[in-house]
Amino acid sequence: MSILIMGSGHTGCALAAHLEHRNIKATLWAAPGHRRVFNKLVQQGYLDVTEAITARTYPTLTTDIGSAIRSTTTIIVAVPSYGDEDLLAELAKHDLSSHAVVFICSCFVTPWPQHVSTPSCSSSSSAEIRVRINALKKALTIASFGPCPVPQATRAHLSNIFDMPLIWYANTLELELTAHPTLLHVPAMLSNIGPIVRQERIFFYRDCIGPRPVVNLIEAGNRELLRVAAALGVTKTETVLDMCNETYGSGGFTDLAEYCENIDALNKRPQLPPSLTSRQISQDVPYWCVTVSGLGRAVGVPTPIIDGWVELAGAVNGVDYWAAGRGLAVFGLGERAGRDEILRVFGGVTTTTTTTTTTTTTDINGERRHEGRDGWETRKGLEIAAVREVELLA
Repeated sequence: MSILIMGSGHTGCALAAHLEHRNIKATLWAAPGHRRVFNKLVQQGYLDVTEAITARTYPTLTTDIGSAIRSTTTIIVAVPSYGDEDLLAELAKHDLSSHAVVFICSCFVTPWPQHVSTPSCSSSSSAEIRVRINALKKALTIASFGPCPVPQATRAHLSNIFDMPLIWYANTLELELTAHPTLLHVPAMLSNIGPIVRQERIFFYRDCIGPRPVVNLIEAGNRELLRVAAALGVTKTETVLDMCNETYGSGGFTDLAEYCENIDALNKRPQLPPSLTSRQISQDVPYWCVTVSGLGRAVGVPTPIIDGWVELAGAVNGVDYWAAGRGLAVFGLGERAGRDEILRVFGGVTTTTTTTTTTTTTDINGERRHEGRDGWETRKGLEIAAVREVELLA
């Protein structure tokens, strides 16, 4: 079995090393203009992984995307949300009728590619490339995009790739509207502007997420999310604390502040995101907050807390995240789309029990026209969680 991983950043390298360590062959590909780490790996000839896993691995490195696609039936796209649509456009050029394609670190992935600007990797370093996995999740969440069920054979195939339970949801709407890591990331970033700018040596979870005022803000956003979910008929949801307990904790924490203070897996070393434009803002605000806000407006549920995060992040970074983000129009929905129309796009809602949720991904099998719209959509979709809290040292 060989797996193609598109993207050689934090998640791509961690996943490649993890697969190779388990004797599953991994091939890494990086898009032109985003090959700083990839080119160093070519020169280096190996990829070391430390901490949760310790190994020297040798993933295959290629720049020939066509050949790489033909040599596998499983493709994992490991780029943030602001790059996934460009890679969807690239994948649309190829025959994927026999492939499972998984987007592993995106929010509200859309099957309709459109041009988006993506930040380039322009920094440089002569240091060795290695990946440090702070912790492995206890489970990965997975769901289909649209109404098409995922065949049992595909489910079994993906279960063989990931060495942890796969928790299946009916569709991506249910998955995205349960508790989400964005609820942790964005309030912490906006509440710790000074420490992040100064790059203070403090812990992101313990010192930035865990203080009671930040926890209060997180829980206020979570309540808004639950109201949006309820209006759309998603009733089997969970709280942020539930998500945290099921992801890395023992399941016994009764307070989010207590969790952030005591969870060793997320407090391995004092380190903050490198800037206020890190993925905790540049991905989570435009590609999750904007979408949730749009869904809320469409079904008459106000989201002033989440809206405020979009406004504040935009003011801090000088970016109109409302314009740059993934609004309902990307899914072919109008701002006044009703509940039934939204559910038709995402494939309806069931009473699937929710468990754990993270940054997510979509699976694409084949290209076909979507009725009444330009572009293309997936025949069936898979949305799974990324191995989070991975740090690439370069």
